[in-house]
Amino acid sequence: MERRFKLIFIFSVVILAALTAATLAMGYAGHLDGVLSGGLLGMASFLGWPLAYKRLMADDAGAGRMLILALMKFVLLFGLTALLVFVAKVSLFGFAAGFANVPLAIGLEGVFGGSGKEKQP
Repeated sequence: MERRFKLIFIFSVVILAALTAATLAMGYAGHLDGVLSGGLLGMASFLGWPLAYKRLMADDAGAGRMLILALMKFVLLFGLTALLVFVAKVSLFGFAAGFANVPLAIGLEGVFGGSGKEKQP
């Protein structure tokens, strides 16, 4: 896995831990199930990005196959989200906050991760 994806994953774990601690510290234990399930689902969704990136950059990447895999991933994520929110009755606000950890981690990686190239004087 590329350094950039590793940093995003590390930032995402740290953000999820901070969200969990803040949820408990503020006394919103009822939202903890949503925060954890949303965060874990967001991180699981993110883990497919490095593989898709490698396939996209490969010379023999089939566009049709990649489109079908992306659609299947979208349907799976939508189905799991609906199952968690409507059947398991997790907190919707907690779920949204937990799922938002990956975009926050991507932003933090962009700010603090660097480009990986040395700066020219």
